[in-house]
Amino acid sequence: MTMNTRLIRLLSFLTPARLMVAVAAITLVVEAFVADRKWGLFTGGFGSSQIVDTMHEWLLLLAGAGLVHGLFFWLIWKILSFIHRKRAKGLLLRFNILTLAGGGFIAILIAKFEILSYFSDAISFSLIKSLGGGSVKEAVMYGIYHGGAIILIGAIATIGYSLCLWLIARSDPKGASTPFKTVHVRELASIMMAVLATLFGIGRIADARYANMHFTAFGAVTNVLDQLSDVDRDGYSWFSAQLDTHPLDPARHPFSLDVPNNGIDEDEIGGDLKLAALPKQLATPAFAGKKPHYIHVVFESARGDLVGKKINGKLVAPNLTALAQTGSYAPAFSPVGFTSESLKAMFTGYEGPPIHSKSLFTDFKANGYKIGLFSGQAEHFGDIAETVSSPQTADVFIDAEKLKEERSYGYSSRASIKLDEMVLLREFDKNFGAASKWVQPTFLYFNFQSAHFPYVHPGMKNLVLNNPIPRNDVKQANQKWVAETYWNSLAYADSALGDLVARLKKLGVWDDTVLVVTGDHGEELFEDGFLGHGHIIKTIQYQTFFVASRPGYGSTTPIALTDYREMVHKMMTNAPPVHRTEPVLMHIGPLQEPGAIGMVDAQNRFTIVHLDTKDVQLGEYAPRKAFNTLSKDELARVEALIRLWGTERWKHHLLHNKHG
Repeated sequence: MTMNTRLIRLLSFLTPARLMVAVAAITLVVEAFVADRKWGLFTGGFGSSQIVDTMHEWLLLLAGAGLVHGLFFWLIWKILSFIHRKRAKGLLLRFNILTLAGGGFIAILIAKFEILSYFSDAISFSLIKSLGGGSVKEAVMYGIYHGGAIILIGAIATIGYSLCLWLIARSDPKGASTPFKTVHVRELASIMMAVLATLFGIGRIADARYANMHFTAFGAVTNVLDQLSDVDRDGYSWFSAQLDTHPLDPARHPFSLDVPNNGIDEDEIGGDLKLAALPKQLATPAFAGKKPHYIHVVFESARGDLVGKKINGKLVAPNLTALAQTGSYAPAFSPVGFTSESLKAMFTGYEGPPIHSKSLFTDFKANGYKIGLFSGQAEHFGDIAETVSSPQTADVFIDAEKLKEERSYGYSSRASIKLDEMVLLREFDKNFGAASKWVQPTFLYFNFQSAHFPYVHPGMKNLVLNNPIPRNDVKQANQKWVAETYWNSLAYADSALGDLVARLKKLGVWDDTVLVVTGDHGEELFEDGFLGHGHIIKTIQYQTFFVASRPGYGSTTPIALTDYREMVHKMMTNAPPVHRTEPVLMHIGPLQEPGAIGMVDAQNRFTIVHLDTKDVQLGEYAPRKAFNTLSKDELARVEALIRLWGTERWKHHLLHNKHG
């Protein structure tokens, strides 16, 4: 059989229509593979809370992403077949199917994921904002910076395409023409109705929408329909994640700020807001008498069970545990489970405070303290520094961005850059390593980043295990190994804490120092199939600890990170502690538009409302229940949670209006 005969047979089998179907299928598989690598949609990974792993989820994915992806290529097929209707059986149509349809879509994917690669391990633009306030502006600048390479690749591809097009046009016989099959209006209307119904239906199923929205065609079409059906331009529509049931009233839509006691349920959640009493705003106290030094240490991603935790028979954090035993301890909960917002709440006493807020930094500065900041992360990331006013108040400001060349990892973006604790202690020695530096009362803030994913970096000592897990092996199957590596990272942070305390004792200032050690949020280690934090309201993702060297300021019931500023005020003024009386609010996503809200009360009972589906959980592992199935007592708990959330939203609104 000659080469020409084989080619003729191949072309006879691989008709343009079949080739287009193959290209559509292959590009869908490629996108699914890349999306899984980026977001862990099918295999899970750090930050992957919604995984497609059941038959009905796969069917919904095919019905959504598959249908719209297929429609996208069907439209391209119609366009190309019309353009090539005079050469429909030749090589030219096949070539353009491969290059324009297949190659063009792959180019879109490359551009899309190249932009997202700026955020390193972050899941998406929205998540990176939660993780630490990632800047879209910086993403754009990143793209412009790399624009030269993209333009060069595009130019080479265009030249190559033009050359191949010229060669095919010369060698490819015109072949037989084929009549172009037009699309009847009734046929097109049926297709569009099917697509609209599918998109609308899947948009009401949270998990299905989450997975499908990560596919290019589905996400693009849904976003267009969202904009087109947002008649009152309030940001919500028939195709948004939250259905706008008042499409002509811009004052009533999902997550509209519910005006209290006006008889109108603007957000349609729990009726009209019955506002709980708003606490008075925190004022800067005067620290009278002899002013002790104050040191505030944050362990990144440190879970609440770190105190007293043992691994392989070894105490993970002996220094922290000893401090808790002789001083004060309280279980503490982050409001949102992500670093930047947790730190802002911790230092200011408010959720989502505005830029240049009053904070512990301004409090101590107003009381004549010398201030030093030693952070293993980039403090400007997520506007942490700008919000808590640390650059304006700190006499010494050392963070990972300032010492970028000494970073623990190869990554240099603000989202990823980290410093080893030993670098921070070295900088402490340079600036505060002599007794003469402590004549003035001093406030120091340390941020230890060792327990940040992937829980190990070069130079970290192995204190409770022999062999930390390589990053590529971090998976559900290696849960025990992952967990032990995580606990070892905290053992390393605790050893740095011990070194810091030893330095303070050697300098002769320990007895005049109040030390507080805490985490910013918890960390799930595949216990329930998830790795990360801030995605599921539960103890291991949201709880951390409050430990103070001064006794008498602990609690057996949960406190919030927003309580810290007032607690520090009480310790520094020798005032009696304030015991929290209301539950602690938690939420997934931003305060104003969360995916779920929850609270933990003094009895450690969790109450959770999933705002996307309006389901309720009366316990962190309790099954979901519908509102209309709740008993009177259960409904009272839910109403208390909604009121707590509404009050916090209203407080946030008033705080920003006053600040503005």
